[in-house]
Amino acid sequence: MSIASSCDGVSRYVPEPQGDKTAKEIWNNQVLIPFSVAEISHAFGGPIPDRNVSNKENFFRTEPYLRVANYIPWLNRVEKAYGDFWKEYGIFDFIQLSRMSLEYQPELLIAALHFFEKSSKTFQFKYGMMTPTLFDVAAITGLKPTRDTYNPTNSSKNISLSITKYTYSKYIEEQRGKDGDEVSEAEHVAFLTLWLCHFVFCTRSIQVAIKYILMATQIHEGCYFGFGRLILANLYEALGTAS
Repeated sequence: MSIASSCDGVSRYVPEPQGDKTAKEIWNNQVLIPFSVAEISHAFGGPIPDRNVSNKENFFRTEPYLRVANYIPWLNRVEKAYGDFWKEYGIFDFIQLSRMSLEYQPELLIAALHFFEKSSKTFQFKYGMMTPTLFDVAAITGLKPTRDTYNPTNSSKNISLSITKYTYSKYIEEQRGKDGDEVSEAEHVAFLTLWLCHFVFCTRSIQVAIKYILMATQIHEGCYFGFGRLILANLYEALGTAS
């Protein structure tokens, strides 16, 4: 394929092909997308983002969002009963983060992924390697960077959940207790399970995953484990998959 290049007086560029579908597909995969950081110009390779993306508010498929019906009212209900326990366990502030929407620049995130190196779990930038650490997790979430390794077999079988609906909104309808009733231990575990799936680990299925019930049970029972380490490991895995 031959595409004439143009010149703007300083740098050369290849114009976007018009009409030729094959040429346009090649151009989309070869184009360099410019961006600047600290007044320094950079670029990363295509393909360019889909201009017809259906959901521009949720750029990433598993991104947590607050439009899940009845989540905030359920959070308020459970917090009244277990807020003091959350503070003692060290997750109160972390749970409060689920009240807020995320603010980020998807273009910069996508650009950064082009510099991520899977084997070292680091971003290879011009000025050296950078990577999220346990201290970053601690600063954002308030979780301690230490604790024992999480072991799902340490969960007791004293609390069982009956789940028939796994999508977030339907799950809340099924698991939430009635206003005025006491928040049961099972309801607390059910809430923590939703929180872990949707706001902490962002499950790819975009619904409740039963494997997190064991983790929620351990939190409910006051069993401490390396929560921050799990979050960091999950982040590394996601970065490796995305890059």
